[in-house]
Amino acid sequence: MKVLRFVCLILAALVGNSVFAQSQRKLGQLMRERGEYYFTLSVDDPLAIQSIGEICSVDATDGKTVVAYANQKEYDKLLSLGYQPELQTPPSLRANVTMWDGQGTYNWDSYLTYDQYVSMMEGFSDKAIEGRECTLFSLGTLSTSAHRQLLGVRINNGNPEGKPKFLYTSTMHGDEITGMILMLRLIDELCTSTDSRIVNLVNDLDIYIMPLTNPDGTYKGGNSTVNSAQRYNGNNIDLNRNYKDYYQGAHPDGNSYEDETIWTMAMGDENLFTMSANYHGGAEVMNYPWDAVYDDHADKDWYEYVCTEYVQIARQTYSSYMSDTYSDGVTNGAAWYVITGSRQDYMNAYGQCREVTVECSTTKTPSASQLSNFWNYNHNSMLAFMEQCRNGVHGVVRDADTGEPVEGVKVTVLNHDSETSFITTHSVGDFHRPIKGGSYIIQFTKEGYCSERMNVTVADGQRVDLDVYLTPEGNCPVLMNCYEQLMPSTDGSYVMGYLDDSTLHMPTHNNSSSVTTTSVDVTPTENGFTVGEESTIPQVTLTAYGSNGQYYIRYNNRYLARATYSNTLTWNTTTSQYGRWYINANGIYITRNNTNYYLYYSNGSFQISTSQNNNITFYTEGNCPPEQVVSLGIDWNWWTPTLEMSLDDLEAALGSNAILINSQDEGFARYDGEGWSGTLDTIVAGQMYRILTTAATEFTLSGEAVVSTITFLPGYNWFGYTGSQSKNVAMALGDFTPTEGDTITAEDGTTATFTNGSWNDNFILVPGHGYVYHSNAQESRNITFE
Repeated sequence: MKVLRFVCLILAALVGNSVFAQSQRKLGQLMRERGEYYFTLSVDDPLAIQSIGEICSVDATDGKTVVAYANQKEYDKLLSLGYQPELQTPPSLRANVTMWDGQGTYNWDSYLTYDQYVSMMEGFSDKAIEGRECTLFSLGTLSTSAHRQLLGVRINNGNPEGKPKFLYTSTMHGDEITGMILMLRLIDELCTSTDSRIVNLVNDLDIYIMPLTNPDGTYKGGNSTVNSAQRYNGNNIDLNRNYKDYYQGAHPDGNSYEDETIWTMAMGDENLFTMSANYHGGAEVMNYPWDAVYDDHADKDWYEYVCTEYVQIARQTYSSYMSDTYSDGVTNGAAWYVITGSRQDYMNAYGQCREVTVECSTTKTPSASQLSNFWNYNHNSMLAFMEQCRNGVHGVVRDADTGEPVEGVKVTVLNHDSETSFITTHSVGDFHRPIKGGSYIIQFTKEGYCSERMNVTVADGQRVDLDVYLTPEGNCPVLMNCYEQLMPSTDGSYVMGYLDDSTLHMPTHNNSSSVTTTSVDVTPTENGFTVGEESTIPQVTLTAYGSNGQYYIRYNNRYLARATYSNTLTWNTTTSQYGRWYINANGIYITRNNTNYYLYYSNGSFQISTSQNNNITFYTEGNCPPEQVVSLGIDWNWWTPTLEMSLDDLEAALGSNAILINSQDEGFARYDGEGWSGTLDTIVAGQMYRILTTAATEFTLSGEAVVSTITFLPGYNWFGYTGSQSKNVAMALGDFTPTEGDTITAEDGTTATFTNGSWNDNFILVPGHGYVYHSNAQESRNITFE
């Protein structure tokens, strides 16, 4: 009996192996014909997942099993490297889904043929209600044999200029079709609904929606069915590995750019969308950048905020939604698994866009009867995500002399942005910057103009609008970057430097794996150091890691670490446990085998020692104190302070270069060669003072910025312009309503007259300068300069 049982077990195993082998052969034949392989791989080391992803397209992983796709070339390479993939039935072949029969009204409970899809897209413009424009566009016709198009719909109220551009797309992987139906249903709602929430979105945004960005993949089995859909496009290329990659460069997948990729990159570059989301399937999770590297985006906090909001709103309908991959439903792309050449990374790095990836259904092509459920889960979240496009900091940048909008102005959030997070102004000077609630300094720069900075405080879910005026170059104020010495204690980036006698050295390196560095010298101040706005210090920065007191030292996305098996230092492309440094009163160190290794800087290199030999200091970019640069010529000058200051401060700055200060109320201060005296006892911002000098002089005053309110009485009034920027007279006066015939006269005698309801736009008010306003009104009027 034992022998018989053993023989039976052997036969069963042989039969099982034979059936498995036969199944693998059939699947192999099927996939060779399709040109796309779908399989699983077992991995012992999670680090192997990244290596697999460099060969083929990883679709999902739990750290032990990898689900992946490959074209023939990729699959052959896997086999040549010794991998043993286990072929699986492709998702689109596991069960037939219901296609719409074209009869009656479409109820969003079946899938569409390609012709039905095109017809629906073409019909939205006719369905649009009054006050809506729903315009069909095509990025192009694919060169593959089926000649399918990449279609989209642009939706707005007919007046899109100056509004944030928003983009929704789906199904760049052809077998992930849930999002395609969600997009079509959303377009229908945006074109036809009179709900106030929809009306506000259409009025406030310029919306682009592309439901199907890989039609060749979706209709792999022919135009009449989505059964047999495949992930890759018509040339068997994974479109979500085919984009230019900021970290890996052009063609990270080793392939030429596909038509779909070229057209989408061009659309992103042309429109510079404010926000975007790209819908996928196969999991349920919100994925934010970066996909290619373990590195925080400058707006990580904002991404986590809006992604969490999406999940929480969806869970109000279905409490378990988006919990299959991460319990909170949110992940950084690389933290899930690393890929290069993704659409998300391209749009964020090159398109000035805040794009996320929405994995909206665990089943890539769910039963048609479930499509309405996925709409119910996602509907309010989709609208809320669009509404975030209206929040943050918005505004218009204009030429201070002409009032014309300025396109191409770089908008940078200081001490926050990187080279992959700044934005630029659009054709009508508008800019739109979603950002996590907080207080920021925003800088506006463009060649040919003086730079400007503005302090902004914005709350989550709120909007701040700015009017920015750039003065053409000529006599630009000197803007500085001020760095304050500060011991790292909270999340954030800190500039590293070290003191050698009285010189502050800023270490840099050549972005290779070498630890050899160079240094830039700056002059330290009492609490830190200051550099000119245009002076770029390619400094090594220290980035706080979470809340556990550990830090990464980073430069150009390489991380300083102690080598795994030696006491040397190296620059790694990824973070690791060997690159987490402790910082406290004892110094900067890493602990291994109960030994502390302390970091210090010497002769152009970082070094480590077991002794406490720390000479590194830390700095964070802070607010430079407000300053007013005063330039006075010989003879009389019309001047006003733009900062809070005392008469003693002014007199001390003038020294012996001036002999008289007059105010409009006949107050005076006179210098007699030894000291100042007279009836003038205070200096008020916004009031004009006439200063008589004996020599040209220039000095800088510091103090607190002020908001001044001026009262214009009937007749002649001295006043000083205290605005933050030079502006033509109409813009500087803002909401103030002049009277016909009112005039403003400058120190040089030029005069602007309010005639026929307008001023001469060529008359410019300059901060710190005094003017005479003649009012023809019969009553006093107030004006405030900010």
